[in-house]
Amino acid sequence: IIHRAKHSGASIAQSPTPRDDNSRDNERTRRKRAATLCHVGRHEFDPAALKVVPEWPLVYWWDARRFESYASAPLFGELAPAAKGICTSDDVRYMRRSWEVPGVHVAGSAHGWVPSIHGAKDERWFEPLNLLLTWRANGLQNKVMHEFRWGSHSKRVQNQHYYFRLGVAFSMIGANFSARAHRYPSVFGDKGSSVFPSDRASALCSMNSSESRAILESLNPSISFQVGDVNRLPLFPIADADEIFAQIEAAFSIHEAHREPSVEFKQPGPSPWRHAQDWAQLAVDRPAETPLPEYVEELDPEPPTDHLSYALGVALGRFAPDGTGILDPSTADLSHALPAGILFLDSTLDREDHRDSLGHPACEPLISAWRTYSRQLDTKRKSLR
Repeated sequence: IIHRAKHSGASIAQSPTPRDDNSRDNERTRRKRAATLCHVGRHEFDPAALKVVPEWPLVYWWDARRFESYASAPLFGELAPAAKGICTSDDVRYMRRSWEVPGVHVAGSAHGWVPSIHGAKDERWFEPLNLLLTWRANGLQNKVMHEFRWGSHSKRVQNQHYYFRLGVAFSMIGANFSARAHRYPSVFGDKGSSVFPSDRASALCSMNSSESRAILESLNPSISFQVGDVNRLPLFPIADADEIFAQIEAAFSIHEAHREPSVEFKQPGPSPWRHAQDWAQLAVDRPAETPLPEYVEELDPEPPTDHLSYALGVALGRFAPDGTGILDPSTADLSHALPAGILFLDSTLDREDHRDSLGHPACEPLISAWRTYSRQLDTKRKSLR
């Protein structure tokens, strides 16, 4: 019902089906009818109170506390507007995985390839270095392509003044909103839209709070969050944000040092990352004026396959045998590795007959790892071959 004249009474809205109920079955219509008759999901609200939110969305189910907290905090659009990044129009041509480009190290760049941030893919709190973008001559190749196709590159290569600045990226696709801090100065993409506040720790903690998530999912109930939605998000003050940021960053560093696909990989080991994320969520959602919960490290053990994979990498010359990380074949001493980094296996040989590459001294760590961890594997293999 739409009122075309002012009225003094409260407005009423009803949502008989819970907003988070996505079930679809033959009884849904009956449940909805019964809930309507019983006034389930009935809300009284003042339309004027909704004006506190830009664009005046019909968030009739918000209570007075949420309206008050929303009105009391500055918006990201006022302090650090969300920015949309580069659209390459051909990711296959211009993008690479971090392990596809030789010479990539913890500095993040190599031979004209620079870190790039795109979709979240379930990442939260910190963005690992997964993707690289070719950026020789300030991205000239991609810009020329856009000039040829569209007559201009500025609409595709957007917000260049924010490139290589550390910010906070947010998820743009999915039912649940989340944010993650840039770990490396990067070129961010159109699906890696970001904010660039002066205080990254406070912004990250605020954006990942349950209150912010609930507000943003109210403002945009779809599965596609846009920069305009984030600009309407309040920057709530989170006590001890710097300490939370430092603690979870330290846990993420340990996690990356033990994750083989990471450019920060050193050697296999247990990870505190899963528990650290749970602790951080608890910390940002705690009631006001309550102390920061104690962080007690809990480690998830690494799977036995990690040790076999690492031993193989040492034998091939990809990893240092002393656990110092990824080797650059152009400069590293590879005397410990197989010649040319090639492992020849002869399947006609018996299990303990090592006349192929398994007999080379470089494979001794691999054979030792197999003897140690093979019993923990869910495999019927009796030998490395």
